[in-house]
Amino acid sequence: MACDADRVVRMSRPATCSRSAPRSDRERALLNGFQRGFPFVGEPFEILAQRIGATTPEVIASLQASTGSGAISRIGAVFAPGAIGSSTLAALAVPSVQLASVAAAVSRHPEVSHNYARADHVNLWFVVSAADLSSRAAVLAAIAEETGLAPLAMPLVEEYHIDLGFDLDEPNATLRHPAVRQPARITLTPVQSRLASRLQQGLPIVVRPFAAIAADVGATETQVLDVLQAWTTEGVIRRFGIIVRHFELGFGANAMAVWDIEDDRVAAVGLQLAELPSVRLAYRRERVPGRWPFNLYAMIHAREQSALQSELAAAKRIVGPYPSKLLATVERYKQRAAQFALQGGGEAWTKSTASS
Repeated sequence: MACDADRVVRMSRPATCSRSAPRSDRERALLNGFQRGFPFVGEPFEILAQRIGATTPEVIASLQASTGSGAISRIGAVFAPGAIGSSTLAALAVPSVQLASVAAAVSRHPEVSHNYARADHVNLWFVVSAADLSSRAAVLAAIAEETGLAPLAMPLVEEYHIDLGFDLDEPNATLRHPAVRQPARITLTPVQSRLASRLQQGLPIVVRPFAAIAADVGATETQVLDVLQAWTTEGVIRRFGIIVRHFELGFGANAMAVWDIEDDRVAAVGLQLAELPSVRLAYRRERVPGRWPFNLYAMIHAREQSALQSELAAAKRIVGPYPSKLLATVERYKQRAAQFALQGGGEAWTKSTASS
């Protein structure tokens, strides 16, 4: 059964849209081999087909099936934190009897890309992405007014490892790659804004997907490919490839661990924590004085609870006896690409806008 991005998924038991492994060797080769490094060429699926020994129609059909089943969220860009738009992790302390209704209200905001229930009194955790800081603040203010609850906002301060790649052959490991430099925030032209916004919808699974995107944003295929290559080289795009949904691929044991560490030590500890095989995310975030004292975060995904507990124990040994909390993931309300609501305008694509 297909798993919609906004379908509520209970994480503590198998769901009708979950499955533990790709259905074929071809699907496994595609999902494992192209979570990054997607080819920026006119007919990229032909390249994928050559690499796995299949035909282009077979690759397209397999990717369409994986998207329909929910194993693939999209094929597209993951922008580096802070490179475009403005994002923050946020949370609410929701009375348990209101959790479902409040979660639904939060998920209705298009700027909310991820929305999860976690086991804590601060139990609803979500990500807000918007065009700029004032727009982001407006979303949080609207959520506060709608729910009668004051959101905690915890913007990113420093990243130590952010890469939700999943190795399907080694289930307790990530698809790790060398660290890249953090790019400076870029100012997008109206045309580039249209392109970035279009990319958030994912690549169409057709023979010439970049040509289809180019037509949508008023550019040529070559211009789009040139900009994507430049953004990737500069680190604006952290990775471009198949974005998988971990729960649908059997990674159902998940938890967020947080610690309160001195600011002058958090980076050293965070970098050590990031080396653990099943740590998908490790970063420092702003505290919320008087409400949330924690500044170091790690997100751990595993297939089984036993593996999760083993990794959590390893994390605790690295961090040491600092104040901490473990927030197990209980329910997924929403998981989709960030929607920054960038303003595209009507500017035509020219050489200057393509290269600026």
